[in-house]
Amino acid sequence: MDWQLAIVVMIVAAASFYLGRRGWRTWFGRKAGCGGSCSCTNTSASGNSTPSETPVVLIPPDQLHLRRPGPRAL
Repeated sequence: MDWQLAIVVMIVAAASFYLGRRGWRTWFGRKAGCGGSCSCTNTSASGNSTPSETPVVLIPPDQLHLRRPGPRAL
C-alpha cells in the first residue's frame, strides 16, 4: 500500500469516527442544561424556577425595518 493512501485512509477513518461519535452523543448523549439533576438555581424541570433578574425586552414590530443601501462613495 502506498504511504499516501495509508494517510488518506487514516484521515477518513478519523473523520468517520468523529462524525459517528458526534452523532451518537447528539442522539443518545446526556442532556445538558437545567434538567433538574444539577445544583443550579434555575431548575425548571422540578417546577420551582426562579424569575430572571432582567426582564426580556422585545422590539416593537413598527421599529423593525431593513436598512436600505445608501449611495456609495467611490
